Amino acid sequence: MSNSDDSNFIQKAADHVTAMASIAPEIDEEASKEMDRLVASTYSDEDGELIMDPADRYIFAVVGPSGVGKTTITRWAAENIPDLHEVVSVTTRSPREGEVDGVDYNFLSLERAREMVDNGEFLEHAEYHGNIYGNAHKDLVGPMRQGNDLVIVIERHGLQQLKEAYGSQVVSLMVVPPSLDVLEQRLWEDGGRTEAEIQARLMTAAKEIEDEAHFDEVLINDDLEECCDDLRQIIKHWRAQNG
Repeated sequence: MSNSDDSNFIQKAADHVTAMASIAPEIDEEASKEMDRLVASTYSDEDGELIMDPADRYIFAVVGPSGVGKTTITRWAAENIPDLHEVVSVTTRSPREGEVDGVDYNFLSLERAREMVDNGEFLEHAEYHGNIYGNAHKDLVGPMRQGNDLVIVIERHGLQQLKEAYGSQVVSLMVVPPSLDVLEQRLWEDGGRTEAEIQARLMTAAKEIEDEAHFDEVLINDDLEECCDDLRQIIKHWRAQNG
């Protein structure tokens, strides 16, 4: 169902309730309950959740260099800000030690992911070193229909596709380190990378940071607690604009 269809669907529900109220102002309590059940069954999903209009929701898309803390910040936001859902990406790579399916990634077989690509189930996807990474349409639309805004960590190419699909609903956020020296230190502390890999990531980071003016919001992750609070205030600000 498209955003336009969803909007028409919700409007029909509202018109239905208004019409019933106008022709039966003194409807008895039992009949009123029956009408509520009818409307709920007609305009709710199979689990009984009221279907909201996805076009009313924001998608806070978080971009930034490797090692800057994007995942930590977005996960904190989803756990601490009401009605905010973290979108979990799909990957076909094997889980690393400590990673949990459905939390860190939705881990799928390469066969299933290719099937999703063929069926047009991905909003955006890319293939790196023989593995597919991406975000499925259902993982965005489902939570929005339940009345949630979204927060998602995404790569630059994916951000462009997200904007093409959702337009002004997308709020782009660039997370940057206080300096490249600090980022280098964090990359070393994370471990598991060679000198060459770290220098390559720093070069990429420098190019990404130069482009921060093209983002709606910029977060400087100097102090994690302050950065998370800044993100809370940003989300509060955008939600206030949406009424």
